[in-house]
Amino acid sequence: MPESKDIERLTRALELALAKRTTAASQIRGIHEMAGRVTAEPELAAAFSVNAADLDGAWTNFRVENDSVLDSLVRLDRASEYSADLPFEIRTLVNASKAVATSLIPKGAEAIDLSYIQNKLPPNQTIDEEPDNAFSRLPEIPLPVFDGDFRYWPTFRDSFTSLVDKRPKLSNIHKMYYLIGSLRGPAAEAARGIPLSADNYALLWSTLSARFHRPRLVAASLIDKLLQAPTFTQESHHDLNSFACLFSESMSLLSALKIPDMGSFMMFSIAFRCLPLGTRKLFESTITAEYPSITQLIEFTQSRAALLELVGEPRKNSGSTGIPKSVQSTGQVRKMGERHAKGEGSRLTSLVTSKPVISNNNNNCPCCAGPHVLASCTRFKAWPVEERARWTRDKRLCYMCFSSNHWAPKCKSKTRCTDCSRRHHVLLHPPAIEPLSKTDSPSADASLCAAALHPPQRDSAAVLLGTALVHVRDCAGAWHTLRALVDCASQISAVTVASVNRLGIKPSRWTTPISGLAGVPVLNVQGRVNLTVQPRFATEPLLDVHAWVLPSITGDLPRETLPRKLLDRYSNLALADPAFNVTSSIDMLLGGDVYATVMDGRKVTIDSALPTAFSSVFGWILIGPLANQDAPAFQSLPVSLAVSIESLMEQFWQVEEPANAPASFTAEGQCEKIFRDQVVRLPSGRFSVPLPFRAPASADTFQGSRKVAERRFELLERKLSNNSILKSLYTEFMAEYIALGHMSLASSPGSYFIPHHAIYRPEVDANKIRVVFDASARGFRGPSLNDCLFPGPKLQQDLIDILIRFRVHKHVFTTDICKMYRQILVLPEYRIIYYLLYYLTGCLKGAALDVIHVLIMFGNSYKFPCPLLSSQFYQLRVVSTAL
Repeated sequence: MPESKDIERLTRALELALAKRTTAASQIRGIHEMAGRVTAEPELAAAFSVNAADLDGAWTNFRVENDSVLDSLVRLDRASEYSADLPFEIRTLVNASKAVATSLIPKGAEAIDLSYIQNKLPPNQTIDEEPDNAFSRLPEIPLPVFDGDFRYWPTFRDSFTSLVDKRPKLSNIHKMYYLIGSLRGPAAEAARGIPLSADNYALLWSTLSARFHRPRLVAASLIDKLLQAPTFTQESHHDLNSFACLFSESMSLLSALKIPDMGSFMMFSIAFRCLPLGTRKLFESTITAEYPSITQLIEFTQSRAALLELVGEPRKNSGSTGIPKSVQSTGQVRKMGERHAKGEGSRLTSLVTSKPVISNNNNNCPCCAGPHVLASCTRFKAWPVEERARWTRDKRLCYMCFSSNHWAPKCKSKTRCTDCSRRHHVLLHPPAIEPLSKTDSPSADASLCAAALHPPQRDSAAVLLGTALVHVRDCAGAWHTLRALVDCASQISAVTVASVNRLGIKPSRWTTPISGLAGVPVLNVQGRVNLTVQPRFATEPLLDVHAWVLPSITGDLPRETLPRKLLDRYSNLALADPAFNVTSSIDMLLGGDVYATVMDGRKVTIDSALPTAFSSVFGWILIGPLANQDAPAFQSLPVSLAVSIESLMEQFWQVEEPANAPASFTAEGQCEKIFRDQVVRLPSGRFSVPLPFRAPASADTFQGSRKVAERRFELLERKLSNNSILKSLYTEFMAEYIALGHMSLASSPGSYFIPHHAIYRPEVDANKIRVVFDASARGFRGPSLNDCLFPGPKLQQDLIDILIRFRVHKHVFTTDICKMYRQILVLPEYRIIYYLLYYLTGCLKGAALDVIHVLIMFGNSYKFPCPLLSSQFYQLRVVSTAL
């Protein structure tokens, strides 16, 4: 006899097999029923043929599940329940249905089996001949599939016509099914609205032909494919084979379309692509030929041009020279484009000139009176730049075009100096002044939050921004040195992406919009990180910096390396950036959010023409102008921070969040109120508490609880009668309750009856029993007692907090209150709720709450306060420590 677990497993397997066998049998019966209706309703023949193809699979499933049923019944010793008549009945239905399906096959087409339903043709039958045994072992020819791509319509049309449409033995309804089964996507959508019947086969075929027979589009797509063929840069067998396949296949397909004049149509396709969309639409609306020629297109465009001239089309300015205004210079030759491809040995140069503006009427040079413009004068070019500028100023010529009719502010020439892009002629550009100390370090462009200003050359002066070398902690606790820019004009602090990657800190996502100078938004903000920053030579202070992660903060500072002698002027100060004069990248920006913490207010001024040294926690920071240094570009770093989406949403939810309900409206508050208003302390010192009912209880509140308690007591008596030891322990337990006065005989029945049962584990302790009084038991038509009571607030401390305080001192102690829950009485007006037993051993909801309430009140009323009764009490024990 199998075990109980095996019985359950075999029972589930039997139920599953029975369900699957019933499903297979129902499928076979449905097919047999349709077979009986085919004779009277011929239009069901095609649908029946489709369903009949599933007979073999359904019969196989039935046999498998029937064997599983028999096996499970034998294992369960229930073999007598098996019926052998069902398999015989189902097999009879299968044979009868197959006979009807065979009778529906047209005469002379016996070789056609149900594989037609899977869109396959028999491999051993040709179109007009009887089957030939020589081809009996050839693979099956699948029906073609058409997905609505008009390029493949000719292939599908010819294949389907040869394999299905020209078979005289097939009826139109069969051809209709095969055609619908071969359509996919847009083609299937086009056939969806045509009802499935033999008469509609011709209609469906003509609909598809009219919709997808587009030889003109096929030819145009092939020509486009040829025009877009890739250019191969190297000679290889793979590229040459691809080239040959592409063009041979396309030309074969074009030849198969039988275009009357292939060359003319190809020229038409190339030219047609160059016309605007509106012109192409008009041409298509007027043309009638299937393959237009290039002659027809040219005639159409000529007639269209004549029409536009008649209706007054706006004409272009005939005086335009075709040269952009930006290159119509006066008096100079400008190189417009120069391309030098890497790896190529050629260079393409385009020179564009225009007639210069001259001041004299004889077109002679004002410098040497020669027949040329001033910009081409050899004598003028031989002078130094300072001499050319002085001579031009003395002659009152324009600095832009050398004209005597106007000065540079009124010059209309758009040409600027090709060296510095300023408004003067290139021959007047001053020579570059070599710096005292020059390095080859590349200068990065200004970043998103910086602005580069190009002031006039004569008033330019370099401005030194404050930089400092700081230590920043990485994710592993190690310190890294970063070069920081200290700027109080920025509302935020920032750090570069490269620095964050080096620190190994993962940025948090944030969406606050950041804007720079003139309100220009800072793009590509990568998030925000929290960094710990400290000085290089001190452990304090530790600065918590909330920095935004940006791709770059600013360009290299300073823009050019400053002379070494400038560094020597500050040799007596502990500089925050000892290499402030050497151009280098900026890793971090310390903005106004930490500026007041970094700077201490002291400053030292060495010279009015030199930067001022300001004291900070990192050392002395130098900020100020350098009077004798030219500045190719100024750096300005004002950054403002707008309110983020997250902050706006948080404020929105704070506004929409309803206020906390008063305590008197909550369940915990109402429970506290009931206890506070009705608790009584008896003269003996014991407390008598109420039951915190959610609503006043009546006699009809707990309907059916007596019957539930009686039924469970009968089960308990049956259990006790089978175990004498358990019965003895249970009797002693109840007797103790009565002897201690914890329960007494009721003079009248109450409104709620509490079921009870015993928990006995002889393998743990054979002499110990626990009786559970179940106040959560519901009656047949009413709630349980616990359902009607408030649970009350949580007054008991968390166990983890109690254990932590328990280990504070050296000596520990624990206390236990014997039968603690029974020491608290229930008010007499609530005792009618119980029959025979009231709440015991903590089974009643709120029992622990009453105990803690009583302990708190008792501790507060004692002569010496006892805070341990509220802070170190858990379940039935007080756990604490002592010094």
